[in-house]
Amino acid sequence: DAHLAAEPEDRLVAVIVALLDGIHEHADAHQVMLTTFPTLPEEQREALRYVIRTLAYRLGGPLEAVVPTLSAHREIQAPLVHSLLGMASHAPFWLKANGPLTRRDYGMLIARAMVAAGREPA
Repeated sequence: DAHLAAEPEDRLVAVIVALLDGIHEHADAHQVMLTTFPTLPEEQREALRYVIRTLAYRLGGPLEAVVPTLSAHREIQAPLVHSLLGMASHAPFWLKANGPLTRRDYGMLIARAMVAAGREPA
């Protein structure tokens, strides 16, 4: 795949933009999932948790490729990836199709924030 040969930063942005695109394409279902998650049967909540863990894994690899020191600091990587997921999952609430910020711009902003946080942990 061409995306695997991309520079680490470009790959991270591409993965985030793909996530944002997926959320955008399924915004109604995404909103319902966010608001009804606590009321779902345990089996459905576990299936969604599995999806979230899979997303976290797929985001963690590109993030670690940009910030290799994260491999030695797993306690930092998990909060970064979950913060990234949170930033992405709330985008449909305010990121407008004709607004000044495109999904790609927002993906780049998220990537920069996560990389900076990973390089300069508190």
